[in-house]
Amino acid sequence: MKSFFLLISVLCFFVQFTCLSLDTVDGEGKQYWQNNQISAEGYFESGLLQGKGKIYHSNGVINKEGSFKDGKLTGEGKIFDNKGNLEEEGEFFEGRLQGNGKKYWNGELREVGTFFEGELYGLGKKYEFTNNLIEEGTFEFGRLEGSGKKYHENGRVSEEGEFRNGRLSGIGKKYHENGRVYQEGEFMQGYLGGKGKIYNTDGKLLAEGDFAYDYYVEPGHDKTFLNGRGKKYNLSGKILEVGEFHYGKLHGKGKRYHPNGNLMEEGIFSSGYLHGKGKRYDHFGKLYESGTFYYGKLQ
Repeated sequence: MKSFFLLISVLCFFVQFTCLSLDTVDGEGKQYWQNNQISAEGYFESGLLQGKGKIYHSNGVINKEGSFKDGKLTGEGKIFDNKGNLEEEGEFFEGRLQGNGKKYWNGELREVGTFFEGELYGLGKKYEFTNNLIEEGTFEFGRLEGSGKKYHENGRVSEEGEFRNGRLSGIGKKYHENGRVYQEGEFMQGYLGGKGKIYNTDGKLLAEGDFAYDYYVEPGHDKTFLNGRGKKYNLSGKILEVGEFHYGKLHGKGKRYHPNGNLMEEGIFSSGYLHGKGKRYDHFGKLYESGTFYYGKLQ
């Protein structure tokens, strides 16, 4: 029972210390927390700030300042955390950024641009820790929607093109960290999903053709692969495989080549193996097997 009354006493003290005074203010004046710290100052109507004013945290640190309507920031204003770090500044409507503005975290810039209901909506930029630019372009409710760019930590562009819901969807490009193109073509939900090309870090073409993607590919495997007509190349620029692909493997009519460029296999493939009518050639291009194959074995 004593513990219960002690708990009630502590709660009552906390409420008395932190709660806002209920005194209604009209005209120029101030409001106070129960701990006698100022809670708001400016011009009041029925206890609500109207016009220029300030609101404070219960520890005396300023919380909001600017133009108010019915107690909410409406017009130019700023919002601070309880340590005095700037969190938001710009044009507000009913307490949320709406128009040109900026957002901060621990005093460092995180977002700048045009806002709607507190979210980037229109032209804007996003920053990461140490103020590195990570996204810029056209936004809708905080996500890239339309023309935009994303950046690597080293400041070089990582993605650019048309975005939807924050992901490349449409014509676009992805880049390696060294600045060379990694993928280019038609994207869907962030992955190549149509005509496209893939390059290595040295800028050499590795594959081109019709691509698809699969979210459910096992971890460690590429979600993007040739799926339809396509070509694969070796590092010397010579064709390795050409034909119809499925999940990145020859599937249908196709050809496979030796590293020296001579033809290795041609015919009908299934899951990367000759499967049906086909032919095989040695390293010098001389035919040595011909007939019907079953998953790579001549019958």
